[in-house]
Amino acid sequence: MKLVLCIDRDNDLGSKAHLQCPIVGREDNVNAALQLGLIDPEDSDVNAIFEGIRVYDDLKSEGVDAEIASIAGSEDVGLKSDQILAKQLDFVLKKVNATSVVIVSDGAEDEFILPIVESRIQIDGVKRVVIRQSESLESTYYTIKKLFEDPKIANYFFIPVGLTLILFAIFSFARQPEGALIVISAFIGIYLLFRGFGLDEPLEGIVQSVKSSFYGGNISFVTYMVALALGIIGIAQGIITTLSLDFSSYGGVLAAAVFINTAVWWFVAAGVIAIIGRIIDAYLNDTKHAWRRVEIPFFIFSTGLILWSASILILALGGKPIPVLNPADVLITQTSRSIEIVTGFQLLLFSVAGAIIIALTGIAISSLIKRGQEPPIAQQSSPSSSEK
Repeated sequence: MKLVLCIDRDNDLGSKAHLQCPIVGREDNVNAALQLGLIDPEDSDVNAIFEGIRVYDDLKSEGVDAEIASIAGSEDVGLKSDQILAKQLDFVLKKVNATSVVIVSDGAEDEFILPIVESRIQIDGVKRVVIRQSESLESTYYTIKKLFEDPKIANYFFIPVGLTLILFAIFSFARQPEGALIVISAFIGIYLLFRGFGLDEPLEGIVQSVKSSFYGGNISFVTYMVALALGIIGIAQGIITTLSLDFSSYGGVLAAAVFINTAVWWFVAAGVIAIIGRIIDAYLNDTKHAWRRVEIPFFIFSTGLILWSASILILALGGKPIPVLNPADVLITQTSRSIEIVTGFQLLLFSVAGAIIIALTGIAISSLIKRGQEPPIAQQSSPSSSEK
């Protein structure tokens, strides 16, 4: 037997027409379509059911043993809806004993259930019903709608686009279109790096941690706010310094190096203060696990040191004065430029060595604290010996 299956994933039959699904049989489906059509004539599921009836009639006229059924999910479209559809589908298949199915839907919204149907019975065809005046419009609409209803996709799309537009508006108001291009390019680059290295999920974890620390009355909320203020100051100072440059002599890479050189220590201070708050909370709430974050401030400081020295070397390679040696933007001769390049390389090497030492120091301190909190082996074995 061939089953003609009409799918209503968002349960318009139940929520609007107050019908109980599954609906099996031609007469019951005709009545259901009429009842739904009288309540909401614009509902596309009405057309889908009538199309299912037409397919059913065509099969019967060809001598094919067929049956028609309509199943509905839930207004909460997603996993809950699909589970309801799967249960109703199992009930229908058991009742009609079908060997194959023809699916009739009103667009891509309902066709998300295709893998569920295919796992249970052979699919002979899929009939999509849309309004002729807007061919494929509904499918596109539902696809886009569902994409934007997903919180992760919405955050990935709306947040960067919104921030980009805000940055462009700010720089346009300040009559600095060149600065807008540089800052927006840097922002997009940082965003892509975050996505590429998978740092977006830790960032979401930070946001959730801020919320929990606020509602939990933890000291980390205060340190988070201090870190946020320092980060904003660093961004503002980096932007102001970058905008004050002569863009005819500074390219995008050199301008980015100036921004990093100016703002990096503000970011380092923000990161260290935020982690210190987490360490204090961990110590107050659970002393055993406070040592897990002790090495992180050392890593943050090491990273900042490497970025700072790398930005200095980039400026030296670009013929710009090294800030720690010559803060003023003066004319540089070829000899002084060579000296500054050598000094930049030396500074980078010393910074890398210092960063490694600082990171190892943090790891050593964390290990010592961890060992100090672990009970001696003798104490661990004493309970078992007493039990014996």
